[in-house]
Amino acid sequence: MSDLKTAVKDQLLARKYTMVRTQNEEIIFFLKEAGGTVECLCLADDRGGALERFGYGFYDRLSVSIGEYIRNEWSRFSGDSFAQYNMLAVILTDNVVRSREQAGDSIFYWLVDEDTRRLVVYENQPGEYGPARDCIERALAGKGTEAWKELVTPVNTLLIAVNILIFAIMEMLGDTRSAAYVYHWGGLGISEFLTDPQWFRLITSAFLHFGVQHLFNNMLVLLVTGAQLEKLLGWKKYSMLYLLSAIGANAISLLWNIHTGDVMVVSAGASGAIFGVLGALLAILLRRRGHVDGISRNQLFLVIGFTLFHGISTAGVNNSAHIGGLITGFLLGAVLFRTGNRAARQ
Repeated sequence: MSDLKTAVKDQLLARKYTMVRTQNEEIIFFLKEAGGTVECLCLADDRGGALERFGYGFYDRLSVSIGEYIRNEWSRFSGDSFAQYNMLAVILTDNVVRSREQAGDSIFYWLVDEDTRRLVVYENQPGEYGPARDCIERALAGKGTEAWKELVTPVNTLLIAVNILIFAIMEMLGDTRSAAYVYHWGGLGISEFLTDPQWFRLITSAFLHFGVQHLFNNMLVLLVTGAQLEKLLGWKKYSMLYLLSAIGANAISLLWNIHTGDVMVVSAGASGAIFGVLGALLAILLRRRGHVDGISRNQLFLVIGFTLFHGISTAGVNNSAHIGGLITGFLLGAVLFRTGNRAARQ
């Protein structure tokens, strides 16, 4: 049973449910916000009659308990108040008859039979509950979570594809490690900008890279963090934030280089926009008091800190663009995420 319980848990986590443990090791809650309502799935292990000590009608009392948690703790962490929640108990059992009697008059539960490895849903019970049924059936069938699908979002995938395509074309036609060549394709040359300000380069330079390693490092970070942010903001706001972060990063970099007199450089790369993505995630994490599915505040701090340190300790890295992108993304993320939440509540 423990293997089946782990399989169900992994499937739910892959669908971006947040796991909440209780004082009773047999019971785990999984929460997920959906359109202003909190979906709650209670995964309970009744093998060997483990839940009998809680008494008759236990499942209904669970619903009351989780309602209190959502109104208090979940709302405090998410920064939003939720008036509505739904709950379904999923009972892992080795005795279907006993577990059904334990349910009392409740209909909001499913049984997962360990012996036959099948999901038991009676006629008067909900036939579907978000992605829960698919998660359970996949776990019973022994299928993987296909976590890679969580990294595929429309705009972020398109951005990565465009960056790779442009680099491939450039690499076939010349040397992408050459500053003059990259400038010819749209890189941001500081001294050239002072004599002939071509504003489009604030955008085009964000899609160019110096060599394979430069491209690979940026796309790897973008693949993970960009997909997460696009799910939180939606594709329209994510597109706006990415492009404005690129502009903001390059603008601040331009001003810094002029200020320091370091104008004989050509700047290119998606890292400024990517730092905008990191900054926006940081703003959302702080607003939600460290609570975002799939990433923790400490993990994000580690990524930002390591990347900044790597840039400072490595020659030829445009640190001013990184910091500029981080600031721009943080401000935009705070505004766009707050606006999106308000619209959802209305």
